[in-house]
Amino acid sequence: MIFGIYDFDRKCQINYKAFLADLYEQLPQVRCQVVEEAFHAIDIDGSESLDLNELKNCFEPTRHPDVIKGIKTVDEVRFEFFNLFTTLHGANHQFISEAPVVLEDFMEYHTIVNSEIERDAEFKNLVTAIWNLDVRENPQNRAGGVQNVEIAR
Repeated sequence: MIFGIYDFDRKCQINYKAFLADLYEQLPQVRCQVVEEAFHAIDIDGSESLDLNELKNCFEPTRHPDVIKGIKTVDEVRFEFFNLFTTLHGANHQFISEAPVVLEDFMEYHTIVNSEIERDAEFKNLVTAIWNLDVRENPQNRAGGVQNVEIAR
């Protein structure tokens, strides 16, 4: 029944974007800004795209709040990230693993993460921690570009 709702043209295919948009709320503007700043901080060469493996290497599970609280292990958080991000990225790019990660992919992942976090400060702290934004040197800051994300206290 649900499949039928999203099979708009009755070709036995669902509109993936419409399906996800209905499942998850859009990111509020303040959270979009945090995610965009994180993406641009990771995209050191300014190419507007990242290699999937490069992105996975930037992810820091030891700083995830669930690891710090002892709720999950580093391996559990790493697996959850890799599994969700790889699935979303694959669905967006016909499962071509060499396809670059673009801001839209990065935003989509954080839109799903967003659904589990109530307060903006907690969301900002999570993004700051898992992408090491508070310790990352961002050359754009010196050139008047995107500002560093500060940890909300």
